[in-house]
Amino acid sequence: MEKNESLPIGTILDSGVRKYEIKSVLGKGGFGITYLAVSTIYVDNIPVVAQFAIKEHYISSMNERQGASVSISNANNTEEIKESIDSFLVEAQRLNKLSLNHSGIVRVNESFRANGTAYYVMEYIKGQSLREYVKQSPQGRLDENDALKLFYPIAKAIGYLHDNRVTHLDIKPDNILIRENGAPVVIDFGLSKHYSSKGTPTSTIKAAGCSLGYSPMEQYAGLTTFTPEADIYALGATLLFMLTGKDPMGATEINETIIKNIIPQGVTLSTLNAISHSMAKLKENRIRSVSSLFSVLFVHTDGDITRKEELAIDVNKTHLLTLMGHNRISVKWFLVPIGLLALVLYFKTNTPVNMEEVDSMAEEIEKRGNRIRALEDSINAMWGNVANSKQEAADATLKAAKEKESAAEKAMSEAEQMAKEAKEAADKAKAAADQAKSTADAILKSRNDVIAQLTKIKDMQENAQRKQMRSAVAESLKVLADKDAKHKSVYDAVREGLDNKVSFENTDMSRGHYNILIKHLQSIK
Repeated sequence: MEKNESLPIGTILDSGVRKYEIKSVLGKGGFGITYLAVSTIYVDNIPVVAQFAIKEHYISSMNERQGASVSISNANNTEEIKESIDSFLVEAQRLNKLSLNHSGIVRVNESFRANGTAYYVMEYIKGQSLREYVKQSPQGRLDENDALKLFYPIAKAIGYLHDNRVTHLDIKPDNILIRENGAPVVIDFGLSKHYSSKGTPTSTIKAAGCSLGYSPMEQYAGLTTFTPEADIYALGATLLFMLTGKDPMGATEINETIIKNIIPQGVTLSTLNAISHSMAKLKENRIRSVSSLFSVLFVHTDGDITRKEELAIDVNKTHLLTLMGHNRISVKWFLVPIGLLALVLYFKTNTPVNMEEVDSMAEEIEKRGNRIRALEDSINAMWGNVANSKQEAADATLKAAKEKESAAEKAMSEAEQMAKEAKEAADKAKAAADQAKSTADAILKSRNDVIAQLTKIKDMQENAQRKQMRSAVAESLKVLADKDAKHKSVYDAVREGLDNKVSFENTDMSRGHYNILIKHLQSIK
């Protein structure tokens, strides 16, 4: 039976400021659930029913729900859940302040505690996700101009977060909504983290997650310091999705060659470079900031932005090498302007050209051309060495990650097998203990029954009836001796005592004899 995690439709949430009625579930993740809710607000004295989006703190692996109330499924997680809720509310207050100053971030209103958990109220955005927007375009993808026009405000919103030392850590097409007026808005801050000026997280929340195709390798290992490069990777992956209409491959698989092969024809080199450098495997080789990303994609003039049509600027230290790698220098570009200059001078002055001077100039140009070729070969060789070195480092990191993953899977499998065997052994031990207890209880009951029968026999007067009961007791003692081997000698001695007919001729002796037999049985512990 599927676990019911969402609030029942129609539930009323009371924040203390206003009441909200839950209408539907908008989205659900591992760390929270988002609902569509309505509430009546007043404009002067006119009641207006307004729609809101409400985020509920709910960790599916640690929480359970009964009706509207949320409980902790394992008491060992109590402290972690408490810290997580506290951080959830702090992040909500921070988003409330940030969203006031940037239209690209979903507006957050109040936050409150209820039902054993916490909630914060956001604006409800009518529109569609970026994924839906791209898929509904005629080609199932966006052309470069449309993609970059939409990408700019998205990246600008993330840059604003980074300026305030906040990382989103879950940027992807599903977490970007397009308003009805076409403006994009970044939503779902369930994984976002705020950091101090020293780069350490200010919250104790331990919730972490990754989205295949949009999270870099270092995020899978866990981020403990301010890492805007993780969001840069996700921005590059999101732009790649907008241009191709397909989710990118995982961080361990995708590389620059694959990106070049899947980018549609006609996309400029500047955009290709921006995506490739944003999605570099190693964060050290990645574009470091949104402003650097913009310098690759756009030209800024008087506050306006224009898409670059020419070769992209490499914002890393290898700018010159990248330039040379993508645009091999040719001597003809030095010869052509000099030749044109000679022609202009000739026609302007109408003076014959001295051929000796031309030959001398050509000879000098040839010498300089040779030096330029040598420089070009040297730079290209250097670029090749740098590229190979980076690729080798990336391959080594990937190999080590895969080996760790394989070792972890093996250790997990062995641990599961050991746990299974331990459980089976424990089950067997428990079954044996239960069986032993059941047998001991049965023996004790039978022994008590025999004592009761002996007590009854000693008070009887008729020998015939005594004899009949003695026979039954003797049979019971025989069964007891078979079941309880440890005390077999006692049972056998009592049974032999019952067969001593001499002792039963005198009533007084008979009773004393029975008392002795009873004490024998009662001595068994």
